[in-house]
Amino acid sequence: MVLVRAGHEIGDSPIEPEATAGPARPTFSFELWPPRSPAAEEALQAHLARLVAVHPDFISVTYGANGSSRDGSLAVLRHLVENTDVPPMAHFTAVGSTFADASQLLREFMD
Repeated sequence: MVLVRAGHEIGDSPIEPEATAGPARPTFSFELWPPRSPAAEEALQAHLARLVAVHPDFISVTYGANGSSRDGSLAVLRHLVENTDVPPMAHFTAVGSTFADASQLLREFMD
């Protein structure tokens, strides 16, 4: 398969190859929802190692509207940071939050 951009084969551009070089493969990730019950927490822990083993580029953790899963999201993010080498990505929703609330929550996610 040959990739074409504006009539040129990729790599056949006057632009330096380093400037346009992308990853050798598509970005691959998983998106997780925070568990809402002890059974779901147990299932997540049981399967997380299998997800990490396939070496995704990152694992996204959702955040419910109006903070409905805030504590669960933070717990999953912390677990990923402390126990895996896969970068976590927080899916942050600011809908229904004041500027001050959103700023405070972002600081918590960054810690």
